[in-house]
Amino acid sequence: MKKMNFTLSPLNQPIVDCEGFFFANNLTEKFSGELVFTTSMSGYEQALTDLSYQGQVLLFTFPEIGTYDIQVDRLQALTCGPKITIAKKFIDPDGQLRKFFNQHGITAIEYPYTRELTKMVRKNGSLKIQMAHQENNNVFDKNNVCPIRPRNSIPFQVPNKEKLLVIDFGIKESILKELNQRKLDYDVIHWKEFIKVGRKHRNKLLSQLKGILLSNGPGNPEDYQEITPVILNYINLIPTFGICLGHQILALSLGAKIEKLHFGHHGNNHPVYSHKDEKVYITSQNHNYVVTKKDLPLNCQISFTHANDNSIAGLRYGPMSFSVQFHPEGCPGPTDTYKFFEDINQIIHQYSKDKSKWNFDTPNSRKTPGKISVAQSKTFSYWGQGRSLSVRALNSITPRSNALRY
Repeated sequence: MKKMNFTLSPLNQPIVDCEGFFFANNLTEKFSGELVFTTSMSGYEQALTDLSYQGQVLLFTFPEIGTYDIQVDRLQALTCGPKITIAKKFIDPDGQLRKFFNQHGITAIEYPYTRELTKMVRKNGSLKIQMAHQENNNVFDKNNVCPIRPRNSIPFQVPNKEKLLVIDFGIKESILKELNQRKLDYDVIHWKEFIKVGRKHRNKLLSQLKGILLSNGPGNPEDYQEITPVILNYINLIPTFGICLGHQILALSLGAKIEKLHFGHHGNNHPVYSHKDEKVYITSQNHNYVVTKKDLPLNCQISFTHANDNSIAGLRYGPMSFSVQFHPEGCPGPTDTYKFFEDINQIIHQYSKDKSKWNFDTPNSRKTPGKISVAQSKTFSYWGQGRSLSVRALNSITPRSNALRY
C-alpha cells in the first residue's frame, strides 16, 4: 500500500508528523479538517454515511473495521459523512469495503498507532489534521456548514393537510424510518429553503402543520444563525422538536449559548441521566458542541444530563416542545430512548385534536417562564415534562428562590 504522510496540529503544541498507508481512494488534493474519534465497536457503515461528520476526519478506536459485510439498508445517506477515515486495520477479504470507500469518495488510511492519536485528542482537545502537508495555518476552517443537498429537487409546497415538517440539516435515514414505523405523515424541507418558506407562509404553516422536527447535521450550530429567528416564530405555537444539531439550534433560538466540548461525544455508549425517571439511559451521540448551562433561559428546562461530564443532554421548552442532544434512533447504537418518537407521536396527535388549548405561548414571551396552569402541566410527561412544568407554573406565582427543585 502507498504511504501517506499527514501532520497533527495540537493547539499551542508542536506539529506532529505521522505516516500511514492508503487503503482506498488515494487522496489527490490537499485537505485539512478536524480529527474526531468514535468508540463505536459496530455500525461503521452508518458512521461513514452520517452527514454530521462532514468536514471532519473520523478515527475509529476499534482496531479492525470491516469484520462484517456492509449492510446497504443501514446506510444513513447516499453521500459520505467524513472525507477521510483512519483505522488500525481494515478487513476486506472480498474487496467490498474498498469498493464502498471508492464509490463514496472516502479516503481510508491505515495507521498502526490509533491509540496514540486518540490519547492526543483526549489530552489536547480538538486537533487539526492536514493531509499532503497543506500550507494552511488556520486551526480550522471557520464555516463547517457543508453544502447538504436538498433531498428533493422539487420546490417545497405548503401541504394542504396536516403534516409533520422535518427540517433537514443532514438528516439520518434512520430518523425517517422511525417516523415511518409510527405512520406519521411528514414532509422534508432543506433548512435554507425553510428560511424562505417559513417567513413567507408563516400563518399558513401554523394552521396546516401539526409539528416541526429539526434534524441532526454537521458543524457549529452558531453557523446557522440565519434560521434561528425563523424557528423562534414557531416554537410552542406548534409542537417543535429537535435532535442533536436541531436541539442546539432550538436552544439558540430561545437565547441559550453554545460551547465547544474538549473532544466531543462520539460513540454508542454515552450515559444520560433522566431527571424524571431518575434512571440512566445508554445513548448514541455524535457532536462537538453542547448547550451551556450558564445563563440558560428560564424557558429552557433541563430534562437530560450527560452522566460523564454533566453537560446538557436534553431540554424542554413548554408543554409540547422538547429536544435531545443524543440520537434516540441509535443506528448505530442502543435503543434505550426510542420513547422520544413515541412522545412526538402522542403530542402531535393530541395537538391535532384540539389546537386551541395549546396556543397559550407567544414568541414575545420567550425570555420569561410563561404562566400556565398546573392542570396543563400534567397533560404530558415527557421524561420530566410534568414535574418541570408544575415547577414552571409555580414559578409564575412564586419567587424563584422558593421554587421546587428537581
